[in-house]
Formats: sequence, C-alpha cells, structure tokens
Amino acid sequence: MSLLTASKHKHPELGYASDFISVSMAPFIKDIKKKGIKIITNAGGVNPSSCAKALQRVCEEAGIQMNIAVVSGDDLMPKADELKQQGFTDMFSGEWFPENVHSMNAYLGAGPIVRALDMGADVVITGRCVDSSLVLAPLIHQFGWTMDQHDLLAAGSLAGHLIECGPQCNGGIFTDWHKVHDWDNMGYPIIQCGEDGAFVLTKPPNTGGLVSWGTVAEQLMYEIDNPALYFLPDVVCDFSNVQIEELPQDAVIVSGATGNPPSGEYKVSATHLCGYRSTAVATVGGVRAADKGEKTARAILKRCRRIFHQLNLEDFTDANIELLGTEHMYGPHGRKHDTREIMMWLAVTHNQKKALEFFAREVAPAGTGMAPGLCGIVGGRPRVSPVLKLFSFLYPKSNVQVRVSTFRSPVLKLFSFLYPKSNVQVRVSTFRSPVLKLFSFLYPKSNVQVRVSTFRSPVLKLFSFLYPKSNVQVRVSTFRSPVLKLFSFLYPKSNVQVALEMNGAFVENYSAPSTPTKDYLKQAYPPTNGKGQETTDNLPVGDCVFRLEDLAFTRSGDKGNNANVGVIARHPVYLPFIRRALTAEAVEQYFAHLFENTDGDNVERFEAPGINAMNFVLHKVLGGGGIASLRSDPQGKALGQMLLDFEITGVPDLPNLAKNVP
Repeated sequence: MSLLTASKHKHPELGYASDFISVSMAPFIKDIKKKGIKIITNAGGVNPSSCAKALQRVCEEAGIQMNIAVVSGDDLMPKADELKQQGFTDMFSGEWFPENVHSMNAYLGAGPIVRALDMGADVVITGRCVDSSLVLAPLIHQFGWTMDQHDLLAAGSLAGHLIECGPQCNGGIFTDWHKVHDWDNMGYPIIQCGEDGAFVLTKPPNTGGLVSWGTVAEQLMYEIDNPALYFLPDVVCDFSNVQIEELPQDAVIVSGATGNPPSGEYKVSATHLCGYRSTAVATVGGVRAADKGEKTARAILKRCRRIFHQLNLEDFTDANIELLGTEHMYGPHGRKHDTREIMMWLAVTHNQKKALEFFAREVAPAGTGMAPGLCGIVGGRPRVSPVLKLFSFLYPKSNVQVRVSTFRSPVLKLFSFLYPKSNVQVRVSTFRSPVLKLFSFLYPKSNVQVRVSTFRSPVLKLFSFLYPKSNVQVRVSTFRSPVLKLFSFLYPKSNVQVALEMNGAFVENYSAPSTPTKDYLKQAYPPTNGKGQETTDNLPVGDCVFRLEDLAFTRSGDKGNNANVGVIARHPVYLPFIRRALTAEAVEQYFAHLFENTDGDNVERFEAPGINAMNFVLHKVLGGGGIASLRSDPQGKALGQMLLDFEITGVPDLPNLAKNVP
C-alpha cells in the first residue's frame, strides 16, 4: 500500500494495481462478460475509483457493458492528525503513533462486497480488505448466509484463508517439495463450497502441483497466531478443530471451522518513514571465502565510518553482515565447513540519504583493493531506498465510512426502421493487388552478378584517449525511495465510514456489525506453551532419535516483526512426542540468535488438534520485518525449514507404533 501511495503522489490517477487492468482483465473482458463471471478484487489499492474508471474504459473499447462497483473508506490518511492526537500505540510493540505517516488503511471485511453483489455488480473493486473476504463475500451472496451465522462465516473465511496465497495450498513451498511435480505449470486452487460451509479444495486437471492432506494442513497454519482465535472483521474464527479428508485425484474436503461474533474494531496498518537503507551483495570465491567475505564487509563499514566522521555525519543506525553459503542464518546450529564460495550480504540503514550514497560508492573499491576472489557485485552499485516501518492498531468500526460506488459504460440499444431503397446509393469498391504469373527460362550464369548483403546492428569497438580532468564534470545521481516502517493498531469499526458506489454514483454507507468480544475470547483460548497443560508424563521412552522432518511438516510466515511456525504431525501418534519435546522454551532456545529480546517469553505455543498441529508465534524475531529488516530472510520464510533439523530424542520407534494405529 505504501508503494501504491507513492505512485499516487506522483500520478494522481494511479495508486492501484495496473496489471489487474492490462494483464488480468483487458485480454479476457469479452469472455468474462459472455460467461457471466463475477470478478472480486482488492486491486484498487489506494485509488479504487481510478481502477474502476480504467476498467470502464476497457469495457467501452470492447463494446460491452458491466456494472462495476467500488468499495472505499479504508483509507484513513485524512484522519491522520486526529488519530495521532488520540494517542494510539502499536498493537505489537507499544510504540507511540509515528511522525511522517506515509499510508494508513483499515482492513475491511466481506460485508460491503456482499452489498455490491446484491445490487447487481459484475465487478467489485476494493481497497484494503482482508484477503479471505474476497472468497467469503460471494458465498454469503450465493447462499444467503446472514452476518450472525458465525460458523458459516468462519467456514467461508477458512476457504479464503487457504487459497489467498495461490498455489501455496497446492504444493507450493511444501515441506515434501520433492514430491511435487511440474512447478512450471502449477495449478491454482479451486474451492467447491456447499451451503453448509463444507468445501472441496482441488486444482484444474493436467496441471502441476499437489493437493493433499499435508499441503492443505500446512497452509491452514500459515501466518496465523492462535488457530482458535483468528480475528477477522466479520467473524472471530476457531480453526483448531478443522478436519481435512484426502480425496482421490488432487482434492481434499475441509470442514469443522467454527466462529464467534466479531469485535467492534478494524485493524489499521500504517507505514511511516524511518530512514534509508542500502544492501550490497557480492560473490566471493576461493579458499577461506567466508573469512574473506567477512573481512571485506567490515572494511567497507570502517571505510564509510571514516568518511562519515570527516563529513560530520552520524554513524549507521544499523548494519547486518551475512555470509550466505556458510549456514549463517542457522546461528549455533550451522554446520561449520570451509566453503570455497559464498555470497557476502551487507545491509545498512542511516537517517540521511547522503550517507548511504557514500556507502553505495565505496562498495566497488573492494573489487580492487580488498580480498581476492570478489567476483562481482550483484546488480551493480547498491541502490538507496526508504525504510517503511509498519504501525498497527485497532480502530472503531463505527468511525469508518464504507462506500460502494458503481461505474459502467453506456448501454447502446438497437433502433431499426424502414427506408426507401431508391434513396440509398450503393457503391462497390474493391481493393486488390495485380495477379502475377510465373514465367521461367534459362539464362547464362556468367551474366548474373551475385551480391550478399547483411543487415546487422553496428559493432562498437573501444577507442581510448587521454582528456584533461579539468574539462570533465562529474555528477552523482541516486534513485531511491525512503525506508517506511509499518505501524498497526485497532480502531473502532463505528469510526470507519465504508462507502458503496455503483457505476460512479454513491449508493450508501455500510455499517459493520460488531460485538466487543476480543478480551473474553483471549481469556477463553490462552496459549499452552508446553508448561504442564498437556498430559505427556506417561508417554513411553526409547533409544530412537528423529529429526523433526521425519515426524512433521512445517510452514512459517510473518506478521510484521513477528513470525509463526506451524508444526503438523505426519501421524496422530507422533503428536504427543513432538509436543513433549518441542515446547515454547525449546523453540525459543533454538532460535535464540534471532530474537531482539534476550530475557525470555518470546515464544507462544497454540494447539490445533484437528490436524494434529501446534503453532508457534515468535515475537520480534525478524529484525524489524519486511522492508524494515536488513536480513536476507526478512519474512521468516526459512524458519520452518530450519526447525526441521530439531532433534526429538529418547523416544520409541514411532513409525512402528504408527503402523499399529489406523
């Protein structure tokens, strides 16, 4: 959203995902109209009305008419000063409302999309909304579900949650990746939902990927905190007892989601400028490559700091060196070996752009004045870009005005009448080239001159000469964007005005239903953390040792500066043994080198017994998260893979035990 905001600042007619118009809609618009396909998208970004107008132009050029609805009201930037005065703090870090807010949007739900569909919209374009609402809304519309049927709303939200990341539920980023074929032709997920909320998840025939119990169970755990308490604008979902049944031919049936009334607040995510960043990546080859890479990176930092001191510039606000290829991200669990090729990763932040311009220029001299074997700087001179930091909070739904608008091209009707033939002049014109016939004869070769001509681009050769330095003007230009950090908070739904427009005209404001359930639900579904709540004392012991990968699937993702790692037992028999070993404390110790805080209590563990799973939430573990992080894995994508090497010790032969259990 921050990138789209920057785009809108430069060009007021932009600020939406333009590929949605040019790639997804324009080439297929006639087929979409002919087949009566409804389109729901959040491609509107920070300018859904302009997105709708662009689509309207596509419809007019194609000679078709479509009802295009727009849901707006999520953009809270007009209220930035008011919200700052109200003293909102970040819902995760507790930081105060930031200066230099760049974008601020409430996560809307399915309600206004349903209203647009009920009013006959063919296309619904929204700004910021929760991804799962794009699936929930058409189910509510089709089956006539009401907003107080919370179990059905949870089921529809689960369907949306599973497919919102495309082929990730169809074998993408699957733990058993070696069993997934044809990545080049991955099939995207299809939901076939019944009126009772149970649904089949599958993919198109003759496509790549894999739909199985494991692929879908992994995606269920992706980027959630407590599976029993998944907050959405329309419903608070309980996914802890969801059941997944594998069907033949790449399909599963999913059921068992339940729901509670939603809270009275929207989650609001804001981004704010927090300095600038730059990253240098270079290949280093040869013996002792890691030592050479580290010494090179530290020398570049030292060289820059000397320049900063001479120019009265402050030091870097942060710097991060990683030696990719040495298992650097594994910390103490890395397998030490003297690799002969590495990637030097050097990322820095600074409050002033000027300082990082010097940094960007001082990387290249390493190729001539530092370690041998530095083969090249990836991407050339490092770019300087802004750091956008996230700030999140809750805001009353009643304060958000949601609007639905529609845009449509004019309807042209056929008007027929009779007219005298004598008044009509008919002309027939033909456009033709002459007819050429072939005439062949013999001719002496000696009378024929053969020439060979080639058409080619010119060959440019290097021409070098000496020229006085005094005649050369040197300019340094940098192209960069600021570093924006995300700030999130909860805001009352009643304060958000959600507006519905149809065909360019305002239709109505949408008011979201709400019940203040947040606090009592959190008390009802606390984390377990492995501190005695489970009965694992009577489990048998043995001499076997297993890697976690032998017993479980894992899937990890991010929420700002937090990460989650879902662990799903491959067989129900394995779960209690995994639970006994993999406590919150054990996970925190395993990833201790990544946490900002070292005083403990950085990890929470939650249960999802329906799929034999546990979910670990790791707080402040991503170095700021997203674009604010200087790490090579700013979104925690590798955390689940790293945990697969965790050893489960002192257990019996678990695969043999599983054979005796259906």
